Amino acid sequence: MQISNLSTALGISGQMSQTSQAIERSLQRLSTGKRLNSPKDGSADYSAYISLDAQSRGLRQANQNINSSLGMLQAADSAMSVQLDIVQRMRELAVQAASDTLTAGDRSALQTQITSLREEFSRITNETEFNGTKLLDGSFGSKTIQIGAYSGNTTNIDISSLQASAVFEKSIGSGSFSLTQTISMGDAFTDSITVDLDSDGILDLITADNGTDNRISVRLGNGDGTFGARTTYAGAGTPVDIKAADINNDGVIDILVSDDGATESIYVYEGNGDGSFKAAQSYVVDEVASSEFEVADFNGDGYADIVAGNNTTAYSILFNNGDGTFATQQTFASSVTTNQIKSGDIDGDGDIDFISTTTSGTAQVFLNNGSGNFTGLTSFDAVASISGATISLKDYNNDGTLDLLAAAGSNTTIAYLKGNQDGTFATAVNYTAHGSIVEMRAFDYNNDGNLDILARTSANWELAAGNGAGVFTQIRTAALAGTPSVGLMVGDFNGDGIQDFIEADLTNDRLMFYKAAETTQSAVGDIDVSTSEKASRLVTYLDNALANLLGERSSIAQSLEQLQSAMTVNETQSVSLEDAKSNISDADIALETSELVRNQILQQAQIAAFGQSNSNAQVVLGILNLL
Repeated sequence: MQISNLSTALGISGQMSQTSQAIERSLQRLSTGKRLNSPKDGSADYSAYISLDAQSRGLRQANQNINSSLGMLQAADSAMSVQLDIVQRMRELAVQAASDTLTAGDRSALQTQITSLREEFSRITNETEFNGTKLLDGSFGSKTIQIGAYSGNTTNIDISSLQASAVFEKSIGSGSFSLTQTISMGDAFTDSITVDLDSDGILDLITADNGTDNRISVRLGNGDGTFGARTTYAGAGTPVDIKAADINNDGVIDILVSDDGATESIYVYEGNGDGSFKAAQSYVVDEVASSEFEVADFNGDGYADIVAGNNTTAYSILFNNGDGTFATQQTFASSVTTNQIKSGDIDGDGDIDFISTTTSGTAQVFLNNGSGNFTGLTSFDAVASISGATISLKDYNNDGTLDLLAAAGSNTTIAYLKGNQDGTFATAVNYTAHGSIVEMRAFDYNNDGNLDILARTSANWELAAGNGAGVFTQIRTAALAGTPSVGLMVGDFNGDGIQDFIEADLTNDRLMFYKAAETTQSAVGDIDVSTSEKASRLVTYLDNALANLLGERSSIAQSLEQLQSAMTVNETQSVSLEDAKSNISDADIALETSELVRNQILQQAQIAAFGQSNSNAQVVLGILNLL
């Protein structure tokens, strides 16, 4: 007789195994709180969960990176804030030093304070660090910060060098000029000047017109190198030379024009302060020379007077009445016939003297006794001959004494004669020009405090850099567009702090504006308040330093804002990711509990059934044994 394999018991055993696994799974889920504990719980869901978890962890670490970077940037910004206060204080001291009333002792004390502040500025630059990393000394450069969970989720933090040489800068001319515009004058003119007529800080243009009408024309500057429409004022006779001065001490610029026509007069236009003028008043000057006249306080009464050369061997002086009008001319003899005239304190006694070139190629100095009486010194020949083309009376070697610069030797030589402070000049030092000199101007093209020379020759403009000791080095020669004429004007016409120039082309009734090319240079060596002029320039350089610091702090602020925004985004994303992870992986406690109870009941039933199946087998075996 064959006994069966008890398939029922075996089937119950298999079901019991499945139920045990289900109970184990429910217990694991209830103990961990998670539905997904391994890939066998659902490979697709588990893979999605791991991906979301990696992103969430990456965002948490990115926020830690951001927090560290925020601390670093805040350390840099705090240091910059202190440096900003230092520069502000330096500027206050420079403004104080710009006053002419300070003594040498006052200036020395201010210089000591400013130097100490500058040294503290540099100490902060060199010692500010975060976690061993220098922040402001220029070594930081650009750093990449991981601000997201994935590759490429980065941003760069840049901190520029705050070394004194990088922060304290000055804008200077590079020595190059480019023609940017041509201004048609609409009428013939003989001379032109630029001056701020309406006190807006912008140079305006005045021309002496001798075309269809004899008059002056005024064009107010726009501050960008251009000028507005012209306004004309009649009464200039046959205009030749034009000057600007405050003749009535009202703080407003007035205009004076010489008339070489039938009336031979000086015309005076009183300014209204807004760029407009009253009707001209004329003052007779016998045989006024067809070159220049000078306006200065010759008798020491505080009002501007007029000295004009005659076409004869004489000079005329018109003293100011103290109200902007002038007394009848007084004349004094000269041994020469005037060509050009320049005024200044030539002998250093505090009185305004003048020097005149002559048609015979010599020059003569006239010394003032303080009351407007002049004594003519022996005329002298600077080089082969002093030309009538142009002369300049400036302190070119910074010794406090006026020197003479003159075109000489048939206008092809620039002669520099150092002033001896007694009305005489040293032997000329000559520089060869590249062409016949038409006109020269002294100006500081590179803002180094030393006068340079801009010369207009027959075909070119030439730039010679002065070293402040009376030595000049030619650095640039370039062709000009216009026909050579008098009327070369220098100044900052577009408000960039750099000297430009305007060339007059009388033949074609136009002006050409040449804009200076700009570069920057360290101004650390110019942190000097030993004179009011140097202190005034220092104020500008410190303004540049403030702008540099503010620009760097602005960059830091932008980086801080960007990092804080990235952190906010990361935190928002992290919340969303955690929600998504929870939805995928978290166990349903109620469901799992009910499943556990169900499976436990099922397990008990299966155990009972299994026992019963075993009992049936024993009964069968017992019966078999009885047989």
